[in-house]
Amino acid sequence: MLSKLLKYEYRATARFLLPLYLGVLFVIMVNALFLRMGDFFPAFALGDSYSLILALLLIACVLGFLAVVIAGFVTGIQRFYGLLGTRGYLMFSLPVTANQLIASKLICATSWMIGAFLLGCVFLRMMAFPFGEENLVVIAPNSGVALFCHCLALLAMLCCSILFFYFCIALGGQWPQNRLIATILCYFVITFVLQIVLFFAMIALALIALNTPAGVTVSSFFSSLSPYQAISVVACCMTLFFAAACAILWVLTRYYLTKKLNLA
Repeated sequence: MLSKLLKYEYRATARFLLPLYLGVLFVIMVNALFLRMGDFFPAFALGDSYSLILALLLIACVLGFLAVVIAGFVTGIQRFYGLLGTRGYLMFSLPVTANQLIASKLICATSWMIGAFLLGCVFLRMMAFPFGEENLVVIAPNSGVALFCHCLALLAMLCCSILFFYFCIALGGQWPQNRLIATILCYFVITFVLQIVLFFAMIALALIALNTPAGVTVSSFFSSLSPYQAISVVACCMTLFFAAACAILWVLTRYYLTKKLNLA
């Protein structure tokens, strides 16, 4: 059933996001080709019109990239927000579980955000078209594991941020008549509390690292590692931290969708 939910989600979101992504990709290609026109027509490249058009195209590419990032994220949040509205009467009547509903929304939103990231990579590479040896990205020896761990940490961070919004929406759904205001208040209140907790937690960890044998052991452990190994260890710790946060947010969101469901 999860595959059918994903198919429904992708169809619903692609109606708006796919033309936007393709449009931004087209602008990026036009910008890259126009940028290289100066190499073939030096006289035209010296004119003010060429510089003006190139600047406008570059601004259009940057604004387009920001648009796909914001649109992808907002669409993913809006799809879950609509789940607790009138659409929820249909979705919760289907033979699906709350886990499947959360998973379908999360996978769809995450994949669109990854697509926006890849579009940004295309933009950076097209700016260097045609490719030469000086434009190639060379992965240093022994850095592949560090890069992989870093990507995992970023993916876990992205999923955690999306699930945090889902939890705030589910919690704000306890007040269906003022659900939007309640969701916004929940987001800011929980964020403020988490910032205070993390601030004091960082201070406590710093004191432990400076004044305890365990902290000295950890410091000596990191000093014995190479830079890429240290990055890998830190990225793995971040991945575990955000994975644990994702699990907590998932359980809390599922609880409110099953035990405390209050549709508008």
